Amino acid sequence: MKYSVICEALPGETKCGDVFFIDRFDKTAIFAVIDGLGHGVNAFEAASKCKNIIDVNKEKCVKDIIMCCHQGLKGTRGVVAAIVKIDEDSGLFDFGGVGNIGFYAKTKKPVKPISFSGVLGHNLRKFMSFRFNIYKEDIFVLFSDGISCRFDLEDNLGKDVEIVAKEIFTKQRKLNDDATILVVRY
Repeated sequence: MKYSVICEALPGETKCGDVFFIDRFDKTAIFAVIDGLGHGVNAFEAASKCKNIIDVNKEKCVKDIIMCCHQGLKGTRGVVAAIVKIDEDSGLFDFGGVGNIGFYAKTKKPVKPISFSGVLGHNLRKFMSFRFNIYKEDIFVLFSDGISCRFDLEDNLGKDVEIVAKEIFTKQRKLNDDATILVVRY
């Protein structure tokens, strides 16, 4: 499994309100993109707190991790986030998203998980995670709203994940928000 991430603050800010989480343990990989509402120090604090909650709860299923984040972020400005957990032996893929973190995938068998409306720490009326299998060479992208969704993974098949991340980031980066892109090839 290969991955690459680019995360940058809104130009002029000293802290980025987007953060990411990547960890591998016991034949499991977990990836998350987290966007604190707004930008700057307060968004960074909320997003960092969410990252810490994910780390403490990473052995749980994605649905339970999301619920822990929602409870643990009460009293903060809140975040939107997407989390992916992969069993590296079986290829079982567990996805959960709340808010406007984008997810694109180019897989052998088409997948279309959705993120639910809401803000972790504030309002989450309904939530479920999505499980499916992924296969060798499948690729997926998680990205914050600082990246335009107007790209096609077909244009990047066969390229190294670092090149895919850099090309999408360079072409689709919005300059009015923090921006994060995470590209993973299984």
